[in-house]
Amino acid sequence: MRMDERPGPEELDEPNGAAPQEQGASGPGTRPVLYPNLYVWYLLASSLDIMMTYAIIWKIGGREVNQIAQRFVDTFGHWGLIVLKFTTVVFVIAVCEVVGRRSERAGRRLAIAAIALSAFPVGYGVVQIVAWTHLWG
Repeated sequence: MRMDERPGPEELDEPNGAAPQEQGASGPGTRPVLYPNLYVWYLLASSLDIMMTYAIIWKIGGREVNQIAQRFVDTFGHWGLIVLKFTTVVFVIAVCEVVGRRSERAGRRLAIAAIALSAFPVGYGVVQIVAWTHLWG
């Protein structure tokens, strides 16, 4: 049964006809997060960004163009890059949740923008690697 559907008579366990409460839910019809499918795509794009950055910096000898990320790389190595990226992932998801609870549409748009912004460096990194390895390799 989907979250937005009402249960049929055979699914009601309560004597007064009310639907049983879901385990872990804070109220009827609530979900732990607003945009779980979008967050999975965001997490994938962010993970690919880390992998692409690792390949460019440690395998090809490039540099991170984001100065904050470069400082983390210089100070903490690839673990610093991972911690920084996933800290920002948690922050962005929290912002999407806060915004989404006020305006579902704005929160969804923000989550989609986060996916696009995290996917762009991955695509650009692929182009860089292809150019460096095929044109100058």
